[in-house]
Amino acid sequence: MSRPSAELVDCFMDEQDNMWDILLAERTYQITYNDMPISIRVRYSTVSGYTKYKKTAYSNLGNCLKEVRHLNKKFNTTLFGYIEL
Repeated sequence: MSRPSAELVDCFMDEQDNMWDILLAERTYQITYNDMPISIRVRYSTVSGYTKYKKTAYSNLGNCLKEVRHLNKKFNTTLFGYIEL
């Protein structure tokens, strides 16, 4: 069975002639900590002042669950979860 086609909302072309399609998302999943929606920032000690923000919102439930399991294992907790928006 094939995957249903996504609904196109709009499209744009950038300076490098790449087409950017804006697709309608059926659902969005947000990672939570203690039932609160969060963002995750990593501050690297090896590079002065370098920070990186990790992805915490997903359109695919499987990817969100994988990241929740990874975070719970990494920090030895069960407080990370997700909500459906």
